[in-house]
Amino acid sequence: MADPLINDDRLMELQRAVTSQNPEPADAIVWLQGNGFDRGPKVLELFQHGFAPRIFVTGNNTRVVENDHVRLWDIVEWLERHDVELSALIVDDQSMNTLDQAIHVVAYAKAHEWSAILLVGSTHHQLRAFLTFQKQIQLQEWNGRVINQPAHIPWKHKPFGSQKTAKALFLVEIDKLEQYKDNVATMEEGRLSLV
Repeated sequence: MADPLINDDRLMELQRAVTSQNPEPADAIVWLQGNGFDRGPKVLELFQHGFAPRIFVTGNNTRVVENDHVRLWDIVEWLERHDVELSALIVDDQSMNTLDQAIHVVAYAKAHEWSAILLVGSTHHQLRAFLTFQKQIQLQEWNGRVINQPAHIPWKHKPFGSQKTAKALFLVEIDKLEQYKDNVATMEEGRLSLV
């Protein structure tokens, strides 16, 4: 990300940090529904390299965003077609948005005493997703951590189902940080959790 997309050095520094973490062993790989199957190859790569023994798929079968008609159970079928056993999957089909996903995943992780999750969103969405999960970690007092592993979508490309480029969608996500400010951790809290 050579040219800053917005004139906020702290935010762009955090975006770079969130989208460049190295994978580490974790209890689960979390596939956030969105952008069709764009996130699938990243999830499979992490799973096939043994970074986690299970994949937690979270979303729903009813919500359609722009032209993204890929349902949660389509994602489950996609994983099965790519040789992921159903026994390795955890499915949350009750999450209508990023906040719901964070609430449900963090609650499950805490209840099962997990120590870490690998969070797979898309480049443009990862920062807000991460800060939403960090807020839930605080509220639910989970002692685990999030390791960001976004599916990289070039800024000039249009993610599956979108009429906008990843760059334009990132700018929308930045606006959502303010819009949903009560549901996200601060940039400083996010930065400190990555140390």
